[in-house]
Formats: sequence, structure tokens, C-alpha cells
Amino acid sequence: MAPAPLAAHARRLRRIPLARLAGDEDRNRALRVRACGLELDLRRECLDRRALVALLSLARERGLSRGVEALFAGEALNVSEGLPALHPALRGEGPPEAARAAAEELRRMEALVEALRERPRETLGLEEVGHLVHVGIGGSLNGVRLIHEALAPARDAPLRLHFLASPDGHALARVLAALDPARTAVVIASKSFATEETLALARALLAALGARRGASEKATLAAAIAVTSHPERAVAFGIAPERILRLPPAVGGRYSACSATSFAAVATIGIAPFRELLAGAAAMDRHFREAPPEGNLPLLAALADFWQRVALRAPAFCLLPYGERLSPVLPWYRQLLMESLGKGVDREGRALAGPAGPPLLGDGGSEAEHSLLQWLAQAPERVPVDFVAALPAAGEGPAELERLRLDHLLAQAAALAAPPAELAASPCAHRRLTGNRPSRTILLERLAPAPLGALIALLEHRVFALGWLLGVNPFDQWGVEAGKRLARAIALSRCGGPVPADPLLAERLREPCG
Repeated sequence: MAPAPLAAHARRLRRIPLARLAGDEDRNRALRVRACGLELDLRRECLDRRALVALLSLARERGLSRGVEALFAGEALNVSEGLPALHPALRGEGPPEAARAAAEELRRMEALVEALRERPRETLGLEEVGHLVHVGIGGSLNGVRLIHEALAPARDAPLRLHFLASPDGHALARVLAALDPARTAVVIASKSFATEETLALARALLAALGARRGASEKATLAAAIAVTSHPERAVAFGIAPERILRLPPAVGGRYSACSATSFAAVATIGIAPFRELLAGAAAMDRHFREAPPEGNLPLLAALADFWQRVALRAPAFCLLPYGERLSPVLPWYRQLLMESLGKGVDREGRALAGPAGPPLLGDGGSEAEHSLLQWLAQAPERVPVDFVAALPAAGEGPAELERLRLDHLLAQAAALAAPPAELAASPCAHRRLTGNRPSRTILLERLAPAPLGALIALLEHRVFALGWLLGVNPFDQWGVEAGKRLARAIALSRCGGPVPADPLLAERLREPCG
């Protein structure tokens, strides 16, 4: 249930068209803020200055500034596991000891990237490395894919990166068909180094590469690199310690884009761009910690989310990235938001009195114009939309295409809020658009490492702040564990172990395969 002041503002603002709100210039200035190469535009949100003041007051009442200090001080905010959340330390902005350890691991990663490029025979037993296969899933995949696809050059590069996530024979065969086995190295990314899908895929990939090279298992494993919080398990798998990069146990996989998890992306984009990305993320860390509330991008984004989810009861959120290179932000943010805030209890373990974090819809922006936007524009539910794009830089492509991309973003945001008069007042009910559908816009000044790093940190802190306001722990994910354990039990039952008690599972397991 929304706090009484917010509920009163929600009742008042529901009756005011967004077009009328947008006529208040003081309001508009307050709802358009810039920092760290990003712009957050909330002018098409169902907010005015009075409601914004009430939201800022709520953040003070709920002690969010204390939560921010606790995050950066390394306090054990992950209460169910007794751990801090040290992802800011990956870019030097957490507790000094954790930041020093992260800097040392960054130097180890850079040395391994340089060795892969300059001394492949000595490092991996290969004459050269032309292909790199990243094997990982979830938080061990989404961040590295986002960084690679956003920043890797479009032209043919000397090192081609491939991804494997799902235990799917077709996907494995497709990747293998694109590889030169004699020039292929493998990165196995798994925080626990016990993720069943990842290890099974890695074994199958390495076995296939070894067979095609005519190499021994030991020689094939020599061309593998691991990223994990459990180096002892990677050693048991057969990977030498000098080719194991460490992820801090207190960094969740979905918060690990700025860590060694992104080794494969660093190998393709280069060390210097990755350091620029870290610098952009660190700048946003400092902004989140130091900027006044009324100009604080992560805080304002989280307050807009809380307003929509709790006061206006939005059933879901939507993210539409415009531009192919930014499209991987959607799966990355979907996991970040839903795995972090999809909780049923508060930080003290009590049942939530209000809603949890929202589900997240989305698609590439241009693609969504032919699917999601119809529903967003005319369905009875009102779902707030985040439009995300980078402003074009000179020489990035035909100017008319870049203009068209941004024109469509702006047009869709305007049409949702205040459609053209002939559609808003159409006598044909099927054509009529009601408008008053809120959206937010996040613009990067350009698609470059530092603004991308700032975007990653902005969204991480936005989720943290929303989680604090909702009262949940955004750093655990116990909901995914039961299915993983059952999958292992099912696998054991196929080898003669006990059949799980679920009668439908037992029935399925008695049926012949194939």
C-alpha cells in the first residue's frame, strides 16, 4: 500500500493529462537531469514538483542515504548470506581493502589478455588465438555480452568472440562450425564453478575441440581460462591456477560486469577501453553517493519506479533500447531487476506488505514498434516505458539512419503520452488512443566506454535504491535454487538414485526417453 501522501498525489495526478503537466517549465527543469555522460528525462512521467517533493521526503524517511553509505562501506547488506555487496569496489569505490584486491585482479586479467594476444603458445599452447568462446549463463553471460556487443568494432577483428549459454546440442554445433579448433581458446565463467549447464557445455566443447585437433585432454584444457569465486573447483576441473581469474564471493553474478567475468569482452575491445568503462562506472558511483537528491540520477530513477509500482500500481515495467549495439542491455537489466527484487519477504524476513519489484517487458526499440508498442499504446494496463539510446557520433554510420532511429524513439514517447488529435478523438474506437501513458528516456551522450560504464552503474544503483525503498534484499536469489537442486536430483535418479517425491516427476522419469 502506498504511503498516504503518495496515494493522495496519485489520485490527484491521475486526473491531469501528461500534456498539461508538460506545460510547467519549472517542473520540466526538475525532471530532466544530466551527469556522467547520461541524461535522465522524466518529463513524460506522471509527476509534478509536489509529488517529487513527497518522493524525496519518503527516501529520507526510509533512510536511503544511510543505505547508500552502508553499501559503499562494505556492510553486510546481503542479510540472508551475511555478505556485503562489493560491486562498487570493482571500480575502486568500495572499502579500500576490497578495492585494492579488485585492482590486483584487474592487473592479473590484463596480463592474461596481453599473454593471450602476444604469447599464445606460452600461455595456451596455441600458435595464435583467432577465436574465443565464452561459456557462461545468467550473470556470467549478460554483462560480458553487453560490453562486447556495445563496444567491439564492427569491422572484422583478429579475435572473434562466440557465446555458449544453453545446454543445447544445436547451439554447440553452430558455434563449433564457426571455429578453427587450432586457433580457439575457451573461457569458462561460473561464480560457483558448479553451474551444471555451464560445466556440461564446457566439457562438451572442450571434448569436441580436442577431437578435432587430435589433442590430448590435458593439451585441450591448457587452452581454457576460468573465472570463478571457487578457484579450487576450477583446478579440480583441470585448469591451471595461472589461468584462473577470481571473482569476489561478495559480488553477485548479475553485478559482475565490471569484474574479470568480462575477460572475453576485454580481449576483444582492449584493455584501455575497459579501464575507461570502469572510470565511467566509478564516476556514477561517486555521483550516487555525493550528488544532492534532487539531481541524483539513480535516486530519481528509483523514485520514479517506486511511484509507478507502489503509488500508481503499474503491473510491469518495459525497457526499449534503440540501436542494435545497446540491445543486450535488456537481458542484462531484466536479470538485474527481477532476480534482485523478485522477493516475497522484506530484509527482516517478514512477508511484504506491498508489491515486490516488477516484471520487465522489452525488445529492441525498432522491433518493439511492431509488437509491444501496440499493447503499450492501447491495452487497459498502463506500463511505464524506459527508452534507452545513445546519441550518434560522427562517422558511426549513415546520418539518415541515425536520425531515423532517434526520431522514432522521440515519436513513440510522444505518441504514448499525447497522441495526435485525430487519433485521440477518433470516432472509431479501434483507432482511438487514450494517451497519458508514461515513459522515461535515458540518453548516452555517445556509445563509448565511459558512458556505457556510467549506464551500468546507474542501473545497478537504481535497483539497489528501489530495493531499499521496497524493503527487500536485492543481493540474494534463493528462488532459483530449488529448481537447480531438483535438476541434479533428476539426473541422479536416471543413474539409479532415488526418484524425486513429486508424482508428476516420478511419472515422467518412468517413461522411456527418445
